[in-house]
Amino acid sequence: MVRVIASIICALLIWQLFRLNRESDVQTSKALWIPVIWLFLAASRNVSEWLQYSPDGVSDQYLEGSPLDRAVLTAILALGVIVLLNRTRQVGILLRSNLPILLYFLYCGISVLSGISPTWGACTFAQEHPPGQVWGQTKTLLG
Repeated sequence: MVRVIASIICALLIWQLFRLNRESDVQTSKALWIPVIWLFLAASRNVSEWLQYSPDGVSDQYLEGSPLDRAVLTAILALGVIVLLNRTRQVGILLRSNLPILLYFLYCGISVLSGISPTWGACTFAQEHPPGQVWGQTKTLLG
């Protein structure tokens, strides 16, 4: 009951904020609904859970993912990329004015990509050498 009351109060406050917008000549973009839908889906259940759709069973759903969820999230992501491509000039100005943040995201991307390669190298090394041989090499390296 408390959750229902809190949801109603939150909805009324949001409605009041929309009503207080006194600038009637300002038009907002319909593209603002893309992150709203993304946030709604991320904060609630998956689309397949809303529609009670499970193709292969429930056991591996979180490991494998649902094709329906993948399709919906890919479509939302594609819509976001289309909006960014249509606003290339404005996005370029925004990125140039926020160069430190752009460099930080570039650093994060390089860190993620470099983290993939050593892990893959460790997996292939472990497959090529038996465990005793790897331990023997580690033992000689440690002295």
